[in-house]
Amino acid sequence: MNQIIDERRTNWFWIDNEVLDRSGPQIGAYGLAVYAVHKKSPSEDRPTSQIVRLLIPLFGSPGPE
Repeated sequence: MNQIIDERRTNWFWIDNEVLDRSGPQIGAYGLAVYAVHKKSPSEDRPTSQIVRLLIPLFGSPGPE
């Protein structure tokens, strides 16, 4: 019996080359970083405040809240 087995590892994600090629020059490195953190989330409904908390270690504090 032939079976398809998903052997992908967990805890990784990928960004389509088209995102880098088409959007990268327009949104820059910081924009790509924000996109990557957002796409890393298992849920597309992650609130912006949670995304900002994930970005602070990468870019530093955005200032007083």
